[in-house]
Amino acid sequence: MQIFYAPDITGDSYILNEIESKHIIRVLRMAKGDMVRLIDGKGNLYEAVISQPDSKKCIIEITGIQKDFEKRNFKLHIAISPLKNQERFEWFVEKSVEIGVDVITPLICKNTEKTGIIT
Repeated sequence: MQIFYAPDITGDSYILNEIESKHIIRVLRMAKGDMVRLIDGKGNLYEAVISQPDSKKCIIEITGIQKDFEKRNFKLHIAISPLKNQERFEWFVEKSVEIGVDVITPLICKNTEKTGIIT
């Protein structure tokens, strides 16, 4: 099932913008009655059905809502010694955020190769 970002959901229906409408109808070849999911970026997951398939203005009817979707009752915190290669450190930060790490703390250790300030 496809998930689409819809930051301004209000009411029982949602109209996808032209780019998303074209994607859902022409690229994914979804049709009337197909199930989709919408997220609003505020912790809500909406179950929905395509009610009016149109590649310029696709209308989605909301059938259900799940509040606090994937909300955790804990935070992930990781500490890492700065790496000699700055690009590898940036890669680590990027991947950590992607998997859900909330806080990253650079930590100067006994064998840290790079002791300068991280920017």
